Amino acid sequence: MPKIVAFTGVSNSGKTTLIEKLVRLLVPAYEVAVFKHDPKDKAVFDSEGKDSHRFFQSGADVSVFSPSKTTMMFHQTKSMAWLCEVFCDKDYIFIEGLKELPFPRICVARGAIDEAYIPFSDAFALDKSVWNASVLSSHIAVLDLNDPQNVLAWIDKFGKEI
Repeated sequence: MPKIVAFTGVSNSGKTTLIEKLVRLLVPAYEVAVFKHDPKDKAVFDSEGKDSHRFFQSGADVSVFSPSKTTMMFHQTKSMAWLCEVFCDKDYIFIEGLKELPFPRICVARGAIDEAYIPFSDAFALDKSVWNASVLSSHIAVLDLNDPQNVLAWIDKFGKEI
């Protein structure tokens, strides 16, 4: 049963870097999945001209199996419930973005806290420049952005199990 937590924050706040540090801390002892939201639909997953790209461009949903990985591309959005079911064998699932989802959420901030994220956040991972953030209420945990062990301890305690 995986522990799920979501990460949010403004662009270039360090969300991806923090998630990467957590994954490196956990793997290979644990299995981890990451769901990344691509709201502007700009992620590229295959090279133009390759067979799988051509199949996808023709309208097919595509799976590519190789000795070291499996890649799947669909023409429609899959639900979070479907994704969680597919990855239910993982120990941790980290979601980057999708602030409307009802999962425990860590907001990542450097330099300043965007107060628009406060209602969606259960914890803030902050760098030293915003450590004494007076805008945060006492019910929001403050974590050290540069201490992934500390962040992981919060996830282990408050991550949602499905």
